[in-house]
Amino acid sequence: MADGGSSSFDAVAHIAKLYEEICSIRQEMNSRSRGRSPSSSRSSRPLSRASSKRRQSRSNQPGVCWYHRRYGAKAQKCTRPCTFDVQQSGN
Repeated sequence: MADGGSSSFDAVAHIAKLYEEICSIRQEMNSRSRGRSPSSSRSSRPLSRASSKRRQSRSNQPGVCWYHRRYGAKAQKCTRPCTFDVQQSGN
C-alpha cells in the first residue's frame, strides 16, 4: 500500500506542475494580446471603393437571404423565402 501512496503523490505533483505551466502560458498570452495595437485589427482598415459598392448593392436587396447577400450566385445554403435571381446577378 505504501507504493500506492507514492504514486498518488507523484500524480498530484505532476498535476500541480501542469497547473503552473498553464498559468504561465495564460499570462504570456494575456501580455501578448495587450501588446497588440488597435490599428492592426481588421475592422479598423478602410474599405476599398469597389468593396464598399459591392457590399452596398447586395445589402439593398429586400427578400434576399443572408447567404445570397454574402456569396451571391455562389451561395450554397439559401434559406427560404429568398428572392435572389441567379439570372439577374450576372456577376
